[in-house]
Amino acid sequence: MPSSIPPGIDGCTYQYLFNLLDFRQQIPCDNIHSLYSEASQRTFGLLQQLISKDK
Repeated sequence: MPSSIPPGIDGCTYQYLFNLLDFRQQIPCDNIHSLYSEASQRTFGLLQQLISKDK
């Protein structure tokens, strides 16, 4: 796991996202892969909104 956590994100959230992305890369099924891809994109979109609110 990268040692630098983006500002505005606590360690638990970052660890969860890191695990989610890591898990997604290990799934061979294209359908599940696309579902996780969409979910992670939405999650990062929400995080970007939260981070921009903090600034």
